[in-house]
Amino acid sequence: MSVFISTHQEGYTPKFLSLKVFMEKWIIGMQQDSYGALIFPIPNGQGILVPLHILKEDLLNEQEQYE
Repeated sequence: MSVFISTHQEGYTPKFLSLKVFMEKWIIGMQQDSYGALIFPIPNGQGILVPLHILKEDLLNEQEQYE
């Protein structure tokens, strides 16, 4: 992550974010702002663009396996 940040978002540093906060606050806010989620970005800028409603559904499904 730090390589992506240092090459794409100068001045930003990665921070810890709980899954609960990400699911309850960030995904909703990102949807309202019409953002998407780039999963597994690599330094050349490529990654998998996942619609946020699918990311949230996938995370919920994965989380059920640990309950």
